Amino acid sequence: MKITVISLLAAGLAIGIGGQANAATLARFDISLRYEGTTYTDLSVTDYGTAGPADPAGWRDHYFDTLLAEESALALPTLRPGLAIGDMVAFRATLAVPEDPGDMIAPFDNGGHALRCNLAGVGCTDGVTATYADGDMLFGEFRSLTVDATPGGALTYLFNNDYLSSESLGWGTMTFFNRMAEFTVLSVNQPAPVPLPMSAGLLGLGIGALAMTRRRRKPA
Repeated sequence: MKITVISLLAAGLAIGIGGQANAATLARFDISLRYEGTTYTDLSVTDYGTAGPADPAGWRDHYFDTLLAEESALALPTLRPGLAIGDMVAFRATLAVPEDPGDMIAPFDNGGHALRCNLAGVGCTDGVTATYADGDMLFGEFRSLTVDATPGGALTYLFNNDYLSSESLGWGTMTFFNRMAEFTVLSVNQPAPVPLPMSAGLLGLGIGALAMTRRRRKPA
């Protein structure tokens, strides 16, 4: 696995949070991927059919333990319109990783963030709440990215709306437990080092961390 890691501690930069001085690290990733599809779990779909939303008597319900959206006749949202199974894409990111990613400062928040992040043409810089040196990321409680950055490994991007997500589809509605865009790692490329200015923008780097788990719980 080739990952460029630039220590800000060596540059003499320490960030104080809660009265403690902590160093941060920049981890850079450039990973070639093959898209394997968007998978839903515990999916419930209500199709209005020709009756429309005003006539429940004409609605049709569908239930799936697991469903690959691209192989379904239902027009389910995927990671990005136009993205097809087998497409060659990339994950490129520069992550500010806390010195001790296990020292959380809030639930699902270790103070880390992304300076840049793009997955298969979809921006993922905003909303990051926790970062790790291996490329894993949290975006609050309901979104995450995990990666095994070795050829043949997997990258999974979980993008839920809530604990039990629901969405209106125009032609119907759906609820689901998990929605995951899945990729196979093809190669890991090491980008050229980029000099980092000692600017005030870097002073926003946070510290701490949270071990990510998402335990399946059935709603009451």
